[in-house]
Amino acid sequence: MKLFYGFHYHGGKNTTTGEPHPITGRMSIAGELKVFATKEARDEWINEEIAHASDPGFREAINKKQARELCAGCSVADFNEYIRLESLLL
Repeated sequence: MKLFYGFHYHGGKNTTTGEPHPITGRMSIAGELKVFATKEARDEWINEEIAHASDPGFREAINKKQARELCAGCSVADFNEYIRLESLLL
């Protein structure tokens, strides 16, 4: 099944969160990764009005490679498990 990805940044594209990856030292970007079954569902989510006007973040469409880069603080296994679990909820 082809999946589509979106990311809601909680700040800017350089705002990090969490602990550094124990091997690479890289950190994840602060935000929320979302997984969608269709491009239309992803695009609708991106275009929704953000509920809190005080939220400085923004949403954008990304691909799986970009999603992995944004979640650099977690292991590849943890990242893949997250995608697997999210896709089961679709």
